[in-house]
Amino acid sequence: MVFCIFSAVYFLLLCFAVKFCSSIAVETISFGQSLSGSQTIVSQDGTFELGFFSTGKSNNTYVGIWYRDFAEKTTVWVASREKPISNTSRSSKLEISEDGNLVLRDESENLWSTNLVLSQPSSIEAVLLNTGNFVLRESSEPS
Repeated sequence: MVFCIFSAVYFLLLCFAVKFCSSIAVETISFGQSLSGSQTIVSQDGTFELGFFSTGKSNNTYVGIWYRDFAEKTTVWVASREKPISNTSRSSKLEISEDGNLVLRDESENLWSTNLVLSQPSSIEAVLLNTGNFVLRESSEPS
């Protein structure tokens, strides 16, 4: 009897730990990293999520930001609205390029990009803030 109670408590604690650990958010894309497929980043407070998504029966995929905990996905920003990604494109990714710009690429071309001139591109990171803003900043100076 005591063993069963101990096992049940241990199981509940384990479930809580797994849920807690899986909810820890990564809010940045650093130089040399990319985001693709079903990968997302989440603002530090868990309010916003950024990633690839499709709408309804559309054959297109977009990169955008949405409220994370709403039952129905409520998009607040779309990067590729005018030039969506075909759902057949499996190698599409969002990354920081060699020159430090944030770039949305598919297998054949750049679909969208920032247009910045930076002195140290390798120190750039893209961050999803708690406000829902997605910004490029120097990782050594997060302010």
